[in-house]
Amino acid sequence: MLHKIELSTYKDQLEHVLDFQQHLLTFACDPSTLVSPDPQIIVARFGNDIGGWLCERLWRQGPKQQPQQFYKQLVAVIVYARQHQPEAQEIVKAFVNDREFYRQLNDPTFEFKYRTLSSDAKKVLEPLMVSFYKKLLYLGFPPCIHFGQAEPFKRKTLLDGFEQANPGLKVCPGCDGPLTRLGSSEADYDEIEDEANKREAIGLF
Repeated sequence: MLHKIELSTYKDQLEHVLDFQQHLLTFACDPSTLVSPDPQIIVARFGNDIGGWLCERLWRQGPKQQPQQFYKQLVAVIVYARQHQPEAQEIVKAFVNDREFYRQLNDPTFEFKYRTLSSDAKKVLEPLMVSFYKKLLYLGFPPCIHFGQAEPFKRKTLLDGFEQANPGLKVCPGCDGPLTRLGSSEADYDEIEDEANKREAIGLF
């Protein structure tokens, strides 16, 4: 079942992050996108600020740019989309539909479209989608994406705002599963972020 939730004060910033996520997914599913996009293509499609930031997440910076794990996950989606048109467009439609779930809480007919995608599509999409929250949101999205205050918009900020707005909610409002979060203090999140930065620095992402 879907649970009634109160939106946090960070809802607008989250919407902008989802806009970026949708933009990237649309880019990956566009049949005109090259299978191995380079930094020039990324900047051309996303603009100097967002494109420059995205390039830092896709390639390890240095004398020789090397693709990071996030780049490989993006390319996997691009390849799949090229091989499975028009299913690629259904992937984008599913994302557009599912991000609206909180606006449809009073509609008993609302259904998540991600569930209707093929198992192969889910398999290739999951690593990219998870990386948005396990890596990018931990490290933080810059103001040029979330259009908020000067500091990065991070997972801790998002979860703190949600918990403050919904103190009695004990399950996920989307899937009805346990409502969990990694870390329980600022120190926990700092440790997670430090570890993420160390791994990124040595190319483990």
